Amino acid sequence: MHRRLIQSAVQQLERPAPTSGYAGLRREKVAQARTIEDKAHPQLRPGIKLSVSFTDPAQDATDAKLDFHVRVAPNDTDGDGSVLIEPSGPPTPIHEVPQNFYHGTDKRSADILASDRAVDARGHGEFGSGFYMFNQQEPAEAAAAQYTRNRGAGPQWGVVNFGVPVDVLRGAGLLEAVSGLASVNGYVLTFSDQTTPTSVRYPDDLGGIERTISWKEFRDENRRLGGHVSWPYDLIIGPLSGKLAGFRNVNQFLFNEQGIYALNDPRVRRRVVAVGET
Repeated sequence: MHRRLIQSAVQQLERPAPTSGYAGLRREKVAQARTIEDKAHPQLRPGIKLSVSFTDPAQDATDAKLDFHVRVAPNDTDGDGSVLIEPSGPPTPIHEVPQNFYHGTDKRSADILASDRAVDARGHGEFGSGFYMFNQQEPAEAAAAQYTRNRGAGPQWGVVNFGVPVDVLRGAGLLEAVSGLASVNGYVLTFSDQTTPTSVRYPDDLGGIERTISWKEFRDENRRLGGHVSWPYDLIIGPLSGKLAGFRNVNQFLFNEQGIYALNDPRVRRRVVAVGET
């Protein structure tokens, strides 16, 4: 069935679009891809997903085609396709301000991450396992100092900035969520506040059920389970519970699966932006 879904997705995306020009074609095909992902979700077992990613615009410019990759994971069934770009609308590289995320840790780990070491999902906490980030530098500094001090990880802490190009986020299906808009696929979990319930899909090893729970209930569930659950989402966004003094009204971002893949994209720029003493 996975192969059939991939073949169907490739065939649909390869159909010519009435839109002329590269930018319009890309927008139309990305929107079509998100619809295909949503329709595939009910046909797959919990924890398995179909996702579509698109290549960098600069690469599309070299072959006059909009290239894409379709994947069903974690079974890792793949397919590739492309759409010919009309000669009247040659592709031009898209230059947009990258989205900034900040990860606080001890100084040694910060230096390693800034050297382009692969990001993984070994972190754990209020939202389960994954890679925790903020979209502001100041709370990341406070988190770094607290983490380093509590773990006895050395005399210094550090904060790493990840400058993620908009097109990387768009290709991973995460741009709408990090921009504060509603998610267009089922693989981003967003809690708008601490009390409003939202539908949460559990991983297979916890029954694969769906429950409507609030941020507080989700946080407490993770605490009960030890903070190590790998939830079937590429990105989870929600409030910080208040362990960092002065930062109760900020969101934390937990990257996983395709989110981790996006952070490891070679176009993402990393650098240490803050260092301090514990």
